[in-house]
Amino acid sequence: MAFVLFFIFPPVLTLIPTLGLVYKQKKIGYVLLALWCGLFAMSLPPGGDVYHYQMLHYRLADGTEDIQRYINYDFIFQSVLYLFAKCDIPFALFRFFCVSTIYCSVFNIYRRAYVKNPSLKDNRGMCFFSFCLMFLSVSFIQSISGMRYMLGVSVMATGVYVLLEDKKLIKGFLLLIIACFIHFSLVLFLAITAMSYIVPKKINGLVAAALILVGIFSGLVSDVMTSLLESSSDVNYSYFSGYVSGKWVEDFMTEASLAYQFYRWLTIIAVFVLVVYLLRFGSEKNFRWSRYLLCCAIITSFFFFSKAIFLRYSFFLQVVFCIFIAQYANFRIRNSFWHILLAFATLAMSFSCDIYGCLRPKHIRMSHVDQMLYMPSAMILTTNYDRQWLELYRMTSGAAIWDE
Repeated sequence: MAFVLFFIFPPVLTLIPTLGLVYKQKKIGYVLLALWCGLFAMSLPPGGDVYHYQMLHYRLADGTEDIQRYINYDFIFQSVLYLFAKCDIPFALFRFFCVSTIYCSVFNIYRRAYVKNPSLKDNRGMCFFSFCLMFLSVSFIQSISGMRYMLGVSVMATGVYVLLEDKKLIKGFLLLIIACFIHFSLVLFLAITAMSYIVPKKINGLVAAALILVGIFSGLVSDVMTSLLESSSDVNYSYFSGYVSGKWVEDFMTEASLAYQFYRWLTIIAVFVLVVYLLRFGSEKNFRWSRYLLCCAIITSFFFFSKAIFLRYSFFLQVVFCIFIAQYANFRIRNSFWHILLAFATLAMSFSCDIYGCLRPKHIRMSHVDQMLYMPSAMILTTNYDRQWLELYRMTSGAAIWDE
């Protein structure tokens, strides 16, 4: 019944009841909230990568583009987009599908994780707090404007959980490989996952902190790291060149205010510090997570030479770290809770920056967000982006859209 009512009423009227179901730990609540995020994404104009996916959808639908040009190492996303285009399914619905899948996947991992945490047993308020932390760990701006990467992250995180918690090697690594075929840059975490099985069970926190600092310092010497990447292989560099010396470096956060940049970096720094601090006391019960997260933090720090790559990889680290918190952190111990609260505060500020980036006046004037106030959810699903509207948005909004 809740599912039917969700699509009958406008999203603004269903948000509070949906959060109420999440508070009561009902499975349908998590599904409906993921769908709500998908509806909100549909109401926003496509900018960044999503604009190019929209244009590709148009060209595939009318037969002026050959899909073979886009079938490369990360072909899964383009293949699904091709099916939507050839079946004459609007791109807005494809966007809804992707964003909803991202959140459904993360929420599903959370539901499996928190039930194993004794400190959250019979405590709905603290469970809801831990869920909010999990929700904030997913970068909303990346989910709606760079869907392919966050879709890969959600699949990668699921694979990591299956490997570390369920101990199913074949299923886990299969999900990791699928994530790499969604976004090739995630192959780094496939390598880290394999590497985490051969490093010592417990890594000294001071050693981990020192290695992270070394990685960041070496990243500051960007010429050295760039040369190493260029000499590694043509395949690797072709995928990373845009983030090292191309348009992503030049345009990265150029529109963002100082406050936006400050809070974004504060979030990443806080997560790195907490990873080292909370996990240096890793027990036999959670040593696999301790080892994996520290490996991720150390390796990711060596990509500081490209702020775009570093932040993207940090988004994955945020998600996996919050999965660990949901399952293993003791919410009843004051010292532990204060550290969790610090993570919550920084992630909340980062999320606020995402929302600000989506709903700035010059963007919201071009959006269909007002439909969330009065139009039934089922009607919003019929949204189709008009080409003239897209071009007008591109010219007037100042959105981050690059030519191919």
